[in-house]
Amino acid sequence: MKRTGSCPKCQGTEVFRIATGANGTGHVAVFLGGFKAIKATRYICAACGFCEEYFEESERLRTAASKKITRWAP
Repeated sequence: MKRTGSCPKCQGTEVFRIATGANGTGHVAVFLGGFKAIKATRYICAACGFCEEYFEESERLRTAASKKITRWAP
């Protein structure tokens, strides 16, 4: 949705971009060996409600990954 502007679930083209985190500051709390606030942007399909979330502070994510934090696996 971020790159194509269409929903991968229903192929809807009415996609909204929301650059606000759950706490209203544009940041979302993420566990990176301790909770950190990282800026996130959400893309939501108006047709089906499917949502994707992207973290914008890639440098902070790379730093966390370099500390070998256990990754979640379903």
